[in-house]
This record gives sequence, C-alpha cells and structure tokens, in this order.
Amino acid sequence: VTDCESGLIYYGLSGAINESFSDIWGELIELTYNPGPPADHWLLGEDLPDGAVRNMADPLMFLHPDRITSLYYYCGGSYDYGGIHINSGVGNKAAYLMTAGDTFNGYTIEGLGISRVANLYYEVQTHLLTPASSYADLYFALQQAAVNLGFSGFEQQQIVNALDAVEMQESLCQNPFPDPGQIFLLVAAPLRDDDRVSY
Repeated sequence: VTDCESGLIYYGLSGAINESFSDIWGELIELTYNPGPPADHWLLGEDLPDGAVRNMADPLMFLHPDRITSLYYYCGGSYDYGGIHINSGVGNKAAYLMTAGDTFNGYTIEGLGISRVANLYYEVQTHLLTPASSYADLYFALQQAAVNLGFSGFEQQQIVNALDAVEMQESLCQNPFPDPGQIFLLVAAPLRDDDRVSY
C-alpha cells in the first residue's frame, strides 16, 4: 500500500514514515488476529532468535526517539538511509498513543482502538501524503484524515494530543535527500532493508 499509494521515498523523513507505516500495519494486524501475550504487544520482531528490534510503546528501549526533540532523533546524515529505522520511533509512538492511549510528555490520550486508527492511517496513506512527506506533513494529514472520515470532536482531540505529545509538528531538520540523480532511483525502486548503498 505504501509503495503503490503514497509512494514515500525510502530516505530521510519520508523513509522514516514509510518504516513507521510498515510497523503500524504489522502490529495492528497482529493485535487483531494473533495478539499473543500482553508483554509482546507493541514489540516488533519479538519472535526473532535475538528478540525484538523495536518497541512502539517505548522506542527509547532501542535508542530510537519517542518524540522529535529526543536526543536520539537523527538528523542530517546518510547513516541508515537518513535515519529511517531510527526516526520511525516518532511515528510508532504516535500510533501507539492513538490506539492504546497513555500519558506521555504532558499529554493524556484516550485510545481510539485498532479499527479507528487503521481507518485513519489508511486514509492518510491513500489520499493525503506525497512521496517527499515529512513528519510535519503527517501531523496535518492525520488531522485532515480524521475530518475526512467524520471522526467526532473528542476523537480528533485525542489525535492532536498524541501528535503534540510526540512533537510531530516540530521540524528540526529538512527531509534530507541524496543528490538529485538518486531521488529518481529511490522513487522508482525503493530500497529494501538489506540493500547497501554508499552516497
């Protein structure tokens, strides 16, 4: 869906959103059809031989940022394709807050549940993002998606609370892309996690 609809470029902030979307869909589907023990909820890769690789509820567990101003927020380099796996923590934390609810960074969020959040993200992916979208773009797109879908004022406020809690509206760095010749390559053929490219 991400490749065929929003077509997010697999680099920088758009790549972090791409990675976060993959995590969100995987976890929402798992929580719906095969939730497993509560201790495994919101963990990614918990069944791998070496255990989980990300925690959507607590990205700091793996030294990933849980908000834009986190010391772990990666900005301005080509490592990890511009920090796509690292910075996905911001989007993951927001989705966790919207779905399950919690108190974080001075905000209390009432969870909307899996179905509502799935509908919200599907609307964003299929109708509101462009290939070079940043977290600031996603901040407004999620709010617009809630309007498009007729979410109640209460639900819309929970979304805003979650987004503000992770400081998604902040813009500490631009969406850093490699040289213009590489942008076409990234749009036309998104890189996989196991690809290795030097810039």
